[in-house]
Amino acid sequence: MIDIEIKNVYKGYDNDKNILKGINLKVKKGELITLLGPSGCGKTTLLKMLNKLIELDEGDILIKGKSIKVWNTIKLRRSIGYVIQQIGLFPHMTIKDNINYVLTITKADKGYKEKRAKELIELVGLKKELLDRYPSQLSGGQKQRIGVARALAGNPDIILMDEPFSAVDEIARNRLQDELKIIHTKLKKTIIFVTHDIDEALKLGTRIVIMKDGKIEQSGTKEELIFSPKTKFIKEFIGIKGFKTILNENDIKNIYAKLINIS
Repeated sequence: MIDIEIKNVYKGYDNDKNILKGINLKVKKGELITLLGPSGCGKTTLLKMLNKLIELDEGDILIKGKSIKVWNTIKLRRSIGYVIQQIGLFPHMTIKDNINYVLTITKADKGYKEKRAKELIELVGLKKELLDRYPSQLSGGQKQRIGVARALAGNPDIILMDEPFSAVDEIARNRLQDELKIIHTKLKKTIIFVTHDIDEALKLGTRIVIMKDGKIEQSGTKEELIFSPKTKFIKEFIGIKGFKTILNENDIKNIYAKLINIS
């Protein structure tokens, strides 16, 4: 089943006519797609088009087989989880109320909200005791986990994540990445994850989509990108970092030794 289909999408602005140049992409249900590429390649613009935060100029995007041109904007956004780098937790609300924000505005039952908040905070690896605290009482990594929990509260089939872990320290980031992989394995949600970090993209993505200058340069598994790069840009962009994600240090040394004919 195809959850998202992007069909020949173009986007430009007055000062730059070519942000996106004919993007075509199909995302199957349950995939974790990482959008990767240098700054200005259009990956965040593309992500924001999926819930109509940015309108497309040409082409179409189908969500669950339905064009976003006919989707009610509010219903579309409530049906898609969204996690951003800045987290966006409401400082005057408890963690429980932050998690349940979408359920509150959709008038969900109070008992269900209580149950859901407890389920989700444990799912993201935090203790239920935190539910009565406020965002200012949490660390950066904890806040990011709450952001993920909030995105899951309405049980969306699709979750959009825009560089959600880039503002936390490396240790917290690695833990958040591991937690996201566990959540994805458990829930089988369709996730589109924007990142500029090669290691993160290769670690998380069931498929990696690399963009350059408003176009998709190559899409595939990390093995396909590392061992079968289609362009010089892909080969240079992935480089040795790609090998490090799938090979240990000794394997890398052996490969290099063979390449320079000294083994």
